[in-house]
Amino acid sequence: MYQISKRLETIASCVPAGSTVADIGTDHAYMPIYLIQNSIASHVIAMDVNKGPLKKAETNVEEAGVRQSIDLRLSDGLAGLKHGEADVITISGMGGKLIEKILTDGQDVIMDGQQFVLSPQSEIMHFRKFLEKRGFCTDNEKMVEEDGKYYVIICCHYDAEYEIRRYAQLLYGEKLIEQKDPVLLKMLAKELESYRKVKAKVEASNSVHAVVRLRELARDIEAIEYVIDQCAARS
Repeated sequence: MYQISKRLETIASCVPAGSTVADIGTDHAYMPIYLIQNSIASHVIAMDVNKGPLKKAETNVEEAGVRQSIDLRLSDGLAGLKHGEADVITISGMGGKLIEKILTDGQDVIMDGQQFVLSPQSEIMHFRKFLEKRGFCTDNEKMVEEDGKYYVIICCHYDAEYEIRRYAQLLYGEKLIEQKDPVLLKMLAKELESYRKVKAKVEASNSVHAVVRLRELARDIEAIEYVIDQCAARS
């Protein structure tokens, strides 16, 4: 049986039994091995951006006799993960800003209701704000002291409706939406038409920035449609 650090053991304790886990930044695959050996996860996709640690991870997995249950992948963040492959995603051992980037860049593979166990090592307050803004609802938090350092572990899940609701409220004002403000609705009708025209132009272009811009436009259009639908539902 592999022995792992208190920090990794605490992260592992947040993983629901029987899950398929994607461990991002797996390093030497200590936690994936632990998850399998202790019958916590049914399968683990262990991913790392660097070839060296992944090679060591392969050796460790083979020696532990769990190769059939752990899939090793060279991947920058979530890039090597397919939509629907994992129930739980764990990310630790890096700063909050880097985890934010990984989640932002990999949003196409993130599913509604998917669970995350995240342990940012810096920018904690900014990271919590990021989670709320991007639709990650915190279910539980744990804190660990190890070798004189303190680590926060955030257990959360992604809620697509919550994300768009919070984004719409930040853009257009929670109270204005509640009041079904007629001036707001007039403005939104114009903005919706404008955004749709811009979206059509971007789709027709061959710009290298088109994918990012289309993602932004889709989010803005979804926020406007959400507000209009909410106001109509309250009429």
